[in-house]
Amino acid sequence: MEHLFSPGTIGNMEMKNRIFRAATGDAHAIEGHYTDEDFRWYETVADSGVGAVITGLAYVADYPMRDGPGMLGIYDDSFIHEYRRLAEMMHEKDTRLIPQLVHCGSNMYQSKEQAIGPSAVENPMSGVTPVEMSEDEIERIKEAFIRAAVRAKEAGCDGVELHGAHGYLLHEFLSTYYNKRIDSYGGSLENRARLLLDICTGIRQETGEQFPILVKINCNDLVPGITNEDFLRTGELLQEAGASAIEVSGRWKNNQSWHPYFLSETKELAERLQIPVILTGGIRDPLELEQILTDTKIAFAGLCRPLIVEPGLLKRWQGGNTARSWCRNCSACLTTKLVCPYR
Repeated sequence: MEHLFSPGTIGNMEMKNRIFRAATGDAHAIEGHYTDEDFRWYETVADSGVGAVITGLAYVADYPMRDGPGMLGIYDDSFIHEYRRLAEMMHEKDTRLIPQLVHCGSNMYQSKEQAIGPSAVENPMSGVTPVEMSEDEIERIKEAFIRAAVRAKEAGCDGVELHGAHGYLLHEFLSTYYNKRIDSYGGSLENRARLLLDICTGIRQETGEQFPILVKINCNDLVPGITNEDFLRTGELLQEAGASAIEVSGRWKNNQSWHPYFLSETKELAERLQIPVILTGGIRDPLELEQILTDTKIAFAGLCRPLIVEPGLLKRWQGGNTARSWCRNCSACLTTKLVCPYR
């Protein structure tokens, strides 16, 4: 598997292979801070052999935005030392660390706090209707993302990922379903993307030209709100704003396919961009993935649940046993706090 296990580079980040551990929610943090259980889990992830780990989503501001207890945070400087500890642990295993930065918007399930969003539109995933954000609030959130990225760099992390998918705040601004604004943050795609683009530009200005800024965006939605052309154009705008790579995702509810869910959309975006594009979701077969990396411009791949089910999966593949992952894609590993009951 010449391509899958060959080195890759994003910005100034060199990876030993083309495989990311894609993000999943964490369940053990206290007020956003890592616990010993979190560190033990991430050590297991680093031992899996991935080139880089994208953490569970970490909230960037300690006010209305958390998606339930146990979620990671990076909302003030008190987090720097623990991200530094995590980064050092990863680097000892030749693995890169990328915190995933998020504001949950109205995608909040277990919080009693008042949600905020681009418009007062009910989120069909959480059932929460947010309060429409003022422009001052938008500026505060923008600055919170930028400061979180600066903390990550100061801690020795190898990059950051902006979570612009899955019904969270940055995705809500992109979507015409959630975003009904008539000011400079609503209407045209350029306006709807303004918050995400300004954050990307601001991080680039603060962290330098080569610090990796990844962005996760949806190619399709659970509800109509982002067209395929919107998705492709958003990728182009992010590239112009200084993004280093794009990870492609989409609606959460997928059939139990044994093939990558978003392959055609990811392939199409990769054809349009000069920056790397990451395929994530539904990857189970290493031979199929090797062929994709060989035949298309897709540069990297993200795996999550297969590595929870079988932590030694990549070492097995690299050792020559290329049987596909037997992960059932049933989400049981996530609902049981990252322990697969079928392992």
